Amino acid sequence: MPGATEEAPSASPVVRVPGRWERVGRRIVGDPVVLAALTVLLAIVVCAVFRDHLMPYDPEATDLSRVLEGPSSDHPLGTDNLGRDTLSRLIDSSRVAMLASFEAAGIALLVGVPVGLVIGYVGGWLDNVVMRIVDGFTALPGLIVAIAVIAALGPGIGNAMLALGLIFSTTFARVTRGEVMAARKHVYVEAAQVTGAGTSRILVRHVLPNIVGPLIVQLSLTLAAALLAEAALSFLGLSAQPPEASWGVMVSEGGQMLARQPFLVIPPGIAIGLTVLCLNIVADGVLAGLRDEPRTVRRRRRRTEQVSAPLLVAPAGGAAVDAVEPSNDPEVVLQVRGLGVDVSRTDDDVRLLEDVSLTVRRGRTLGLVGESGSGKTMAALAVMGLLPPTAHVTGGSVRLGDTELLGLPNSGWNRIRGARMSMIFQEPSTALDPAFTVGDQIAEVVRCHSGMSRKDAREKTLHLLERVGIREPHLRYGSYPHELSGGMAQRVMIALAISCDPELLIADEATTALDVTLKVQIADLLRDLQDELGMGMIFVTHELGMVADLADTVAVMYAGQVVETGDVAELLRAPQHPYTAALLESSSQGRPRGEELGTIPGSVPSPGGRPTGCRFAPRCTYATESCTQAVPSASGSANAFVRCVNPLLRVEG
Repeated sequence: MPGATEEAPSASPVVRVPGRWERVGRRIVGDPVVLAALTVLLAIVVCAVFRDHLMPYDPEATDLSRVLEGPSSDHPLGTDNLGRDTLSRLIDSSRVAMLASFEAAGIALLVGVPVGLVIGYVGGWLDNVVMRIVDGFTALPGLIVAIAVIAALGPGIGNAMLALGLIFSTTFARVTRGEVMAARKHVYVEAAQVTGAGTSRILVRHVLPNIVGPLIVQLSLTLAAALLAEAALSFLGLSAQPPEASWGVMVSEGGQMLARQPFLVIPPGIAIGLTVLCLNIVADGVLAGLRDEPRTVRRRRRRTEQVSAPLLVAPAGGAAVDAVEPSNDPEVVLQVRGLGVDVSRTDDDVRLLEDVSLTVRRGRTLGLVGESGSGKTMAALAVMGLLPPTAHVTGGSVRLGDTELLGLPNSGWNRIRGARMSMIFQEPSTALDPAFTVGDQIAEVVRCHSGMSRKDAREKTLHLLERVGIREPHLRYGSYPHELSGGMAQRVMIALAISCDPELLIADEATTALDVTLKVQIADLLRDLQDELGMGMIFVTHELGMVADLADTVAVMYAGQVVETGDVAELLRAPQHPYTAALLESSSQGRPRGEELGTIPGSVPSPGGRPTGCRFAPRCTYATESCTQAVPSASGSANAFVRCVNPLLRVEG
């Protein structure tokens, strides 16, 4: 982008941060115990695959003249009661052990993972019903259930592994559900919803790749459990049937000859124990590698932007003027009127947002400001239809152009999000999916909404990356989020948000985590893109300096309500609400260095603990008894109103 000052690659050395699977690989290679366990497992797989070339004798060939012999040069592990070579049978049985374990674990994976994905993401009554069934099966001893299933279907290794797979699927469902419930709270899942991705696409493309690590660990543990269970069932004669052999069958046959040749049970016993031990060691190594954090140092420099302090006049009793009315202006891209949001608790509902009204015009920016906990981000999420599962809209209207958004089905939201409205999140490092390159993520949105071919979507993605000021976009296309700096990641998020030329862009604290230089660059970029695309924008922030620089109008929020809104220049020069005035008094813009700033006593009340009457009254220096009697109504017009019993007088000049 012309005028952009994004740091050149040669300005400072670039430290490549390893991805999670690279960290897992390093962990395994660097741990001799895990590496040894992996080597043993690989040797067992080789024995199973190339058994015909490795067995010294036919495993079923009998020699009654050499029964129950101990280890010798002809038979390194001796012979059994029929004179069969124990080493050959052990190698032959490795195939049965491997196939049986993978069959049981595969069935568990194919059944349990989809169930866990759906119930973990959807939740609600479906989750409760399925989990009660899972709890019921989990409470029963697994081997007893397997024996009951085999009794109904008949003995045999296929039926035994089917029974074990169904039993182990409950564990996969439980693990997957827990991981999905954690993953769906991540910002990159919300970002995928913002782009209009459907539920199935989100689950397959964004949630599943990011929970593969725990599933691989669980798969390794399940392989070990399946091997032990198969051996136990074979010992009981319910799994592999003669002449087919398995390690469990060999232990069973050796047990019958224990008095005559005790060595016969040792080789298959060691094979079972060593394989299970190695599988558990590898699982621990993978888990430890996934938990390793990349050793990078993130340095963030924050500086409060500044605005001029207004001249204040003590409040005087003022009569309410015209009530807030919805606007029918065709230039209005977003109308929010009387929006209310509650969050459900076990005993009752708690009000998060109350009577929120906002107006955004085409090509104009609304600055949404307030302290942390005021409800700014919750209001933005309500507009995007991305409220948390426990929160719900209680009333009001949210209109994007002529489309009423409240009450839309998921398919309707998917058509609008990403295409007509989009959102930039505060932390790009968490909003971008770590499992895919940034180019693939942008191209996915383009293809989802425009139906472009893969080649055309790539070309448009490269153009978008260049448009937001990223140098050498063809190289950055294949970069993963962890390989980008903070400023570059934020530019990628902006490219993702504008990929389909939205009518409305919501920037949620888009510059808070950046240093001053990058803040200016991102602000300039957003302003240029707005002029180019003519989109309306909501800029959510607590930095009044950014509002003064970017916004055309301002809405000040406090404790879930919009307490004042109006033209940015007029509101910053002469605020009417004492809270707005206090925010400006606490700013350092235009003040001599060293001069003490104003402070606001107390803190924003939490939902459920808000005072009656005016929410700001306990912290307001101008509060009177009338302020605590009833919640003030908004007075003014749709473009400029204040929610205060005794608004401050405006000072002209």
